[in-house]
Amino acid sequence: MGRQAYLAKIAFGRSAFEPTEEVTESDEYIQLATSQSDEPLPERYREAKANNYIQLYDERGNPINPRAHAYGKQLRDAQNDVLASVGVIERRRSPAEGLPGSYEERLDELESEETVGNTLALTSTVLENLCTWWIGSIRDRLLTFRIPDAIPFLQIVASERAASGNSIAYTGFTSRLVSTIGIQALVYGAYVYQPVDRLVQLTRASSKTRRFIRRSRSVLTFGFRLGLEVLFYPLSYHANLQRLGLLPARPLLPFWKSFIPFSPSSPLTPLSVHHAATSGSAVSIAKAIVTSPMVVIIAEHFYERWIYSAIFEAVETFIIRPDNADIESPDVISKDRATSILGLQRRSPRLIRNAINKMLVVLGWAEPVVLDEAERKPSLDSLTGAGQGIEVAGAQITDLTPVNVPVSRIDRPDTDGTNDSTQPITIPADTAERSLRPTTPPTPPASDNGDNDPRIRITSREGIVEMECFLSSLSSFG
Repeated sequence: MGRQAYLAKIAFGRSAFEPTEEVTESDEYIQLATSQSDEPLPERYREAKANNYIQLYDERGNPINPRAHAYGKQLRDAQNDVLASVGVIERRRSPAEGLPGSYEERLDELESEETVGNTLALTSTVLENLCTWWIGSIRDRLLTFRIPDAIPFLQIVASERAASGNSIAYTGFTSRLVSTIGIQALVYGAYVYQPVDRLVQLTRASSKTRRFIRRSRSVLTFGFRLGLEVLFYPLSYHANLQRLGLLPARPLLPFWKSFIPFSPSSPLTPLSVHHAATSGSAVSIAKAIVTSPMVVIIAEHFYERWIYSAIFEAVETFIIRPDNADIESPDVISKDRATSILGLQRRSPRLIRNAINKMLVVLGWAEPVVLDEAERKPSLDSLTGAGQGIEVAGAQITDLTPVNVPVSRIDRPDTDGTNDSTQPITIPADTAERSLRPTTPPTPPASDNGDNDPRIRITSREGIVEMECFLSSLSSFG
């Protein structure tokens, strides 16, 4: 019947892959209306024995044998089980089965290691600053007061300890710690909760206002950090006076009324004790601003943060470290995000990067620096800034206007704590190459191996065991 149906379709000029017009059945064969695997087999076929075999045909008239398919699947599953037991292959686990026990144990171990590492890092940072705090106090007193040059350093330290007692080791530390933690917490909160964007959406600002906010984002960033420094200035002022020995070590924090602007207890007034800013003269106002303790302390904090971020970024970029972990830590993204928010991923100046790279190369902790593609190739701004143009498809194009289009990237954008969400990002070349590189397909689980596609076949001839693997159109023998 199958041969007759197949020849009949060819004789009538019809495709051999089309279903037959009529589904026929007799005592010797049964034609199925559909050969889908989820369709139940006819009862006559299931009850047939070896002496009364009934042939099945699919909807196209071709003979099929579902029992052979089922036996082949069981044989392949058994072969894969043998190969998996000896370590030749590794089965792909079904998502419903969950993670293997060993992998879950490795995740738990990694989480415990991250917890212990973070605890040790935080503890060591606090202890390091606490143990070296007295050195900064001695340094500030040497730079502020007139101490004869002939006095040895050890004698200076002994005299300062005799004057301040054991409190010289921690005086001003609590105020500075609270100020630093408060500023960083508010910066992180501003980046996470996006107050400016929320306000713009709540007030339904016009497109002109939105455009102005986007263009003024850097100014808003600087103003936000400056406002935080002014807000926490009483803590910094109190810590500096304690380090200089002008205030006792107790109380650890300043009086709460010092946070009220322009109050008698506020350190914001007067602006300067050497020059009056109320005279109306521009020179007097400039001298009052330059000699103001608030301006000096805030400038010191900005300069200190810039130096720290420049050194931190260069060291983190060049230092050699393992970069291909077996299991990626779940805290990597959050740590990178935190460092980016605090401004620690801003690219360092070239002079600082080269100096740190040479020092690390001498120590054997880094490899020689290689210029990036962005530094080797001239930018569009440099080509069009002097009235020049570029050549595209043999035509010279001039008067170009560069357009900054945000693109997707893997690296986190550099930010300093405000709602900067339009920074362009680039994808590293090696990452893109790895993503496009073909990978070896894993062995499917037994539940997915329902078709008649023998991927692995084991044969034994004259005492020699051969394994034949089929991967799409590529086959290998071993």
